[in-house]
Amino acid sequence: MTASATPIAGATITSVSFSSTVGATTTALGTVNTAPYTIAWTPAAVGATTLTASATDSNGTTVTSTVLTVNVAAAAPTVALSAPLNGVVVTVGSNVTVSANATAGTGATVSQVQFYAGSTLIGVDTTAPYSVTWVPASAGAQNITARVVDSNGTSVTSSAASVTAVTATSVAITSPANNSAATVGAATTVTASATATAGATITSVTFFATPSGGAPVQIGAPVTTAPYTVAWTPATAGSYSLTAVALDSAATQVTSTAVAVTAGNSAPTATVTAPSLGAVVTVGSATTISARSEEHTS
Repeated sequence: MTASATPIAGATITSVSFSSTVGATTTALGTVNTAPYTIAWTPAAVGATTLTASATDSNGTTVTSTVLTVNVAAAAPTVALSAPLNGVVVTVGSNVTVSANATAGTGATVSQVQFYAGSTLIGVDTTAPYSVTWVPASAGAQNITARVVDSNGTSVTSSAASVTAVTATSVAITSPANNSAATVGAATTVTASATATAGATITSVTFFATPSGGAPVQIGAPVTTAPYTVAWTPATAGSYSLTAVALDSAATQVTSTAVAVTAGNSAPTATVTAPSLGAVVTVGSATTISARSEEHTS
């Protein structure tokens, strides 16, 4: 509030006092002894308020200004995001906490805070602290906002935080299929697909075979370029879990879902040794046929 005051000839202004009146209640707001005659006023109630200034001069004379009537409106609710911060990068499929600070308008209470990713509602919280969990479903930029609604029915939306969701580094074994069979002593091709997160590259994929009840055994050297493939030759029969571990240029390491493979011994074989291939035999005469067999236990 600001007032101008002019004394009569030969006198000086010694003070200017300010007051406000709401209904029948008058409140002294403060006194200023030197120009400029200004004070800060914070309205405490909604509705019509009259304001006056009273000037006193060095002769002890006091005069009061014309009444100024102002209408004090209810303060609107406020809301501001506290998380995530603007510019944050999050991972698709991960849990992201979205929270906000909110206050109600004058004479009201906060009814709820709604959270949005773009125009999609991602959650509502009715009690402080106001927070929800958001799981980004796809990669890309999203504007995150919070909207407060108070008991007066007034709503306000926060400034947006721009958040970018990226796909995490991933790896999966594509061959052999889960629950496949392999042969002891025979090479089985193991292949994986690997994708790095945005801004990174795959630096290596390392393969492991873990026998049932045993420790993982690395299969060959890490593969540094696609296609990510190694040859695995099981040495003994039994159940194995095959996994692939991808490392990206951001030093993030992820492990694939295990693929179950059962290694067994080769099937029995039989080889005819006589007569020889292309031999000529006579109709009606006895011909000796012999064979050699190899049997393997499984």
